[in-house]
Amino acid sequence: MDGASEFAILFRIVFALIVPMVAAFTIISAVFYWNMWFPVLIFIREKWKWTLQYMLRDIYTNPLIGGGQLDVGNVVDDLDNILPQNLINAAIVCTVLPVIVIYPFLQRYFIHGVIVGAVKG
Repeated sequence: MDGASEFAILFRIVFALIVPMVAAFTIISAVFYWNMWFPVLIFIREKWKWTLQYMLRDIYTNPLIGGGQLDVGNVVDDLDNILPQNLINAAIVCTVLPVIVIYPFLQRYFIHGVIVGAVKG
C-alpha cells in the first residue's frame, strides 16, 4: 500500500473492514423491523393496512374465525371445520417463512460481521 492515495486506502482497507459489520447490522435491523408490531397498534386503525406481524398478534389474541375478528370467507369455504389453532399455526409459518428463506443467503455476512466486531486488535 506504499504510495497509495487516500481514496485507495479508504476503499481497499477501511471499506473492506467495515462492510461485514454494516451487513450484520443491516440483517439485525431488517429482522427487528420485520418483527415490529407495536407501532401498528398505536398508529394504524384500518385493518387493511396492518402488517403481517400485527395480524398474527390479532389472530393469536382473538382466534375467532366465522363471525369474529378475522374475515377469511373469501379464502375458505367451510369455516366450521377450521380449528383456531390451525389458523394460528398457518399465520406463524407465513410470518417466519421470509426470514427463514433469506437468512441462509446472508448468513456468511452476518457471521463474518460478528466475528470482525469481536476480534480485539
